[in-house]
Amino acid sequence: MLLPARRWILLASALVLVLATPAFAGAKNHGPGSPQGNGLGAGGVPALRDRVVFLEGLVHQLTDRVSNLENANDALESRVDQLETRVDTLEAAAARATDNDGDGFSEDLGDCNDADPSVHPGAAENPATPFDDNCNGSLVN
Repeated sequence: MLLPARRWILLASALVLVLATPAFAGAKNHGPGSPQGNGLGAGGVPALRDRVVFLEGLVHQLTDRVSNLENANDALESRVDQLETRVDTLEAAAARATDNDGDGFSEDLGDCNDADPSVHPGAAENPATPFDDNCNGSLVN
């Protein structure tokens, strides 16, 4: 989301650009002595009103564009969050699928201690150890 200060800077920059354009300045400001009589001075109110209306329209357009950009940014941030969650899920799945002790079994394949190659499904149960050697949930065969 754009910060309020950035929004004002954007609007002020647009205002300066509009006021600096020769087409805009020349079209409505002919000076007080001009035969058209729509510059600042006598008859200058319509020219000023035209500028205000034009600038209000410009501010409205710019506000809409900023709002659209903020919405697009929010949508992109949401999508990035979704993708980061998916990456985390895939990384966790890859860790479970990796055989860390080289016994041919990963956590996903039932290895209940993937740090010890002597512990895996199908291993002989050793009654001398205080843990489940064959990952069947029991300390006896």
